[in-house]
Amino acid sequence: MVRAYPYGVKIKTRKTPADIEAWVMERVRGSYYVMVQENLGDGRQTLAIFFAEQDDRDAFKAAYRRSKGKSA
Repeated sequence: MVRAYPYGVKIKTRKTPADIEAWVMERVRGSYYVMVQENLGDGRQTLAIFFAEQDDRDAFKAAYRRSKGKSA
């Protein structure tokens, strides 16, 4: 798994993994993997999102920063 998806990012969100996956699908070209790492107990969870391509990870990070508090 790690070799196939060497570029990762962690986020804390109230969105479901399915919501984040749909959001990611609209913004990247290559393959990716979304994994719940921790439930924080306050309605939020830590998700790890791994990408096959560095460009996709960088594009996700930029889009996520721009949308912080809006759609993701």
